[in-house]
Amino acid sequence: MLTVPHSREVVAIMSFGRPVLMLLTLVFLGISPVIAFRLGAQDSVFVDPGRFGFKLPRGEVKWSDKKVNALVKTSTGHTVARVHVKVGENFIVILPDGRLQPKTAAEIKFTDAPVVWNTGEELAQLVTKGPLSKFKTIQRRHHVFVYNTSEKMAEVTMNVMESMTRGLVTYMKPFGIPVELPKVPLVVVMFQTEAQFQAYRKMPPGVVAYYDVITNRVFLYEESPLLKLDRDLAIRSTLSTIAHEGAHQILANIGVQNRLSGWPMWISEGLAEYLAPTSVTRTMKWKGAGQINDFRMLELETFLRTKELDGIDGSVLKDTVAAARLTSRGYASAWSLTNYLAKREKNAFRDYLNSVSKLRPFEGSFPNSPRQAKIDKNLSQFKEFFGEKWEEIETEMIKYLGRQKFESPFNNFVHYAVLVAIPNGSKVEKKSAVFHMEDLARQWAAEVLRKNESTTRPTIKIIKCVDRPQAILETKFFYGSRR
Repeated sequence: MLTVPHSREVVAIMSFGRPVLMLLTLVFLGISPVIAFRLGAQDSVFVDPGRFGFKLPRGEVKWSDKKVNALVKTSTGHTVARVHVKVGENFIVILPDGRLQPKTAAEIKFTDAPVVWNTGEELAQLVTKGPLSKFKTIQRRHHVFVYNTSEKMAEVTMNVMESMTRGLVTYMKPFGIPVELPKVPLVVVMFQTEAQFQAYRKMPPGVVAYYDVITNRVFLYEESPLLKLDRDLAIRSTLSTIAHEGAHQILANIGVQNRLSGWPMWISEGLAEYLAPTSVTRTMKWKGAGQINDFRMLELETFLRTKELDGIDGSVLKDTVAAARLTSRGYASAWSLTNYLAKREKNAFRDYLNSVSKLRPFEGSFPNSPRQAKIDKNLSQFKEFFGEKWEEIETEMIKYLGRQKFESPFNNFVHYAVLVAIPNGSKVEKKSAVFHMEDLARQWAAEVLRKNESTTRPTIKIIKCVDRPQAILETKFFYGSRR
């Protein structure tokens, strides 16, 4: 979940970077550059920064054609920061520690001096003030990790985040998007328990990790209900979500996704899912951009079986593209669509990704209210690159997904084989499915009954199996195959 305050769901916390005092004399003597902020070619954009957590008045948004630095006042003196965007007569800047902060026109002076980005050591000292003072810190090449989790959780998270950062820069270069390694180390804060996570900052129920676009930090916790079942499985499950949030953070810092820009939800979340698959085996590592996301495929298994019963009409695709926010299944659908387009519509996908990567702060798709479910503009933009044959695209996408092999994270745990025999004259039509949860198996069986149009009631068996391979074997026996 990439968080953009209020316009998405939450607010953010801000602080200050280190001062750079040697430039004071030059700036206050008036030796500073003349900076032109201009409107884009499109219609004027007006925004209320308060919706995004910034204490600034509503104003017209303006951008500069080049990178602009400014000497800004902080609680400890002055520092050179990067100007991110101008709103009315005020500004939002990126501080040397990577965080966004609002500034009035009176609080900044433009300068040619470079931003001296914080080092990992400086960030570690900054982050561990206050409530995180007893947390451990480890500095890696591109990250600073602040944690009180188990050492194993910390280790696998660090390895995944570091390998993803290097890997995503390499992966994105062929798309023609100017990318570079992060200028400032990326901060990841890891809590041991949900209670600690929620005490630091209240989040909606069910959120186990998030990337805060304003503080530029990822927050997460280790504790999981799966710990009672299998500790490694719990870490693998949590790691999948962590990698997703890490992808958001990396994309925002390597030049792919401008912070505060409004990407359509399906590509924002779908791309993070697509780029961040982690292994469900004992290795617990990043698999590489574009590899199968096993957790999403497991979730889609029920959906694919249900679509076989419902028929394909393009509605799932349209709903996913237009969505202003996503459910858990919506995340899986967004990943499905991104995965399909990136693999089967490569040129159009590259062009689309280049287009959204050019969206500047406050440009793009934002819901007008927390209750808005769909954004029609997303549909028209999608059609521009991929056409509007919704049913055809959805059909091909589902066929493509159905051919993908994946490793179930719950492979060695109890599964349920659902076997359905539907009398049809002198023949018997057979359907089967495998699920890792009994509730899902019963829901699918009920859906089969509901969709049954024959005059004879189907015979349905739900068989509890020791693991997934045994459940799959039961379906093969059902069809008369012992391969």
